This record gives sequence, structure tokens and C-alpha cells, in this order.
Amino acid sequence: MPLYAGAGAELRRAGALFAGDLSPWQARLLLAAASAVPGRSPQELVRAWLAGQDPLSGDGS
Repeated sequence: MPLYAGAGAELRRAGALFAGDLSPWQARLLLAAASAVPGRSPQELVRAWLAGQDPLSGDGS
């Protein structure tokens, strides 16, 4: 959850993904890896990873 109310809520509404406890470098690597998967949305893959799901499985679990 975002730690700052106004800006964090606005960012979430705009579609920003919060990386939880990932460092900035880890978040960048996750995004780079997700961007390299052909035929899949990087946003979908990152959301699945951050939710603790297998992002490459067919059903997202």
C-alpha cells in the first residue's frame, strides 16, 4: 500500500503499479524481464508476479 495518501492514490488510479518491497533495481529488472516476453502484456506479467502468482502460467495462478 502506498505510504502517502494524496499522490499515491492518484498514481494508483492512473494505473501505477507499486513494487512493494522490491528495490528500484529489482523493480526495473522485473519490468525488463516482463517486457521481453513476446505476446504478453508487461503490466499483466508484473501484476501477477507482485501478487505471488506464476506470471507465465496460462491461468495466472
